Formats: sequence, C-alpha cells, structure tokens
Amino acid sequence: MARHLRIDLTQKDVKARILDYFDSMEEVIEVHGLGVSLRNNVKLKCKVLVENLRPSTLKDQVKRAIEYDPSLKANVHRLFDLVKQEAIRNQQAFDLYQRTDNVTRVIATARSKRRNSTTLVHTIVVAISVDQLNRHARNVKACPQEAACTAERVTTGWKIVRQLRRTRRRKP
Repeated sequence: MARHLRIDLTQKDVKARILDYFDSMEEVIEVHGLGVSLRNNVKLKCKVLVENLRPSTLKDQVKRAIEYDPSLKANVHRLFDLVKQEAIRNQQAFDLYQRTDNVTRVIATARSKRRNSTTLVHTIVVAISVDQLNRHARNVKACPQEAACTAERVTTGWKIVRQLRRTRRRKP
C-alpha cells in the first residue's frame, strides 16, 4: 500500500501535489479493498496519510503540529489544510536555498575566472524588486545586446552586477 501512496515531488505546483496525494489515498482504499476498515475509521486514515508523507521534514512538521493539536488526528480536511500549509513553507524554504546556492556558485565562478584572467571582476549581489526584474526582461526582448551590457545576469530576487577594472598584465 505504501508503494502506491507517494507524493510526486517532481510536480511543481505544491497545492496540486498535496491534492493528488490525498486523492491517491482514496484510490488505494478502493483498489486494495480497505473501504470497510478505513471509511469509518478516520483516525487510522489520518495516521496512514501522515506516515507516508515525504520528504521527512514535512512529515516531522506535521507530526509536531498533531502533537499540539490532537483534533487533527480525527479530521481529514483539517489535516489536508495543515499538510498543504507546511508543504508550501517547505517549498519556499527549498526555493530560497536553491537561489542562494546559485548566487554562491556564480560568485565562486567569478572568483575562479578572476584568478585566470587579466581583468579583475568584482561581483556585487544586490536585492532587487519584481519591477526591476520585469524591466530587465523587457530590455532583453527589445535590445538584447544593450540589456546584456547593463546587467549581465539577473536571477529571481537578486541582481548580480559585475564591474570590470583593469589590472596589470601578468608576465608570461
């Protein structure tokens, strides 16, 4: 049963992912003939749903919330809302981690290029607004060469500005 009751982590939409997970519980009940035991026993159904949650951080957060509010054990609708809310928080934290990891990689790449080149590259990371991101996207469509000169790389939430400064050439 646990093989069929899984969260599809490849799906981008968090709400749809959780809804599919809860719908798959209904399918598992029908396929395996568990309707008699699980239709009337809501606590057991909630327990099975919580035990098969993935990733483990989401599972731990939901278990912790159930410890503070035991009424969640007996109400599938409230459990759905809780799982959805915690999954959204987890996804936001994961996305933030991915963004900062990408910025760190860009800075490391700039540093390694700086060591091998004759020009010194200073990388400055600045927080920007969504309006600036949209403005940059319009510039790229209108005049790609000019946009590339003004901002070499824009990632969601961060602007990376590279300033070039000439240095002495290394002797061969």
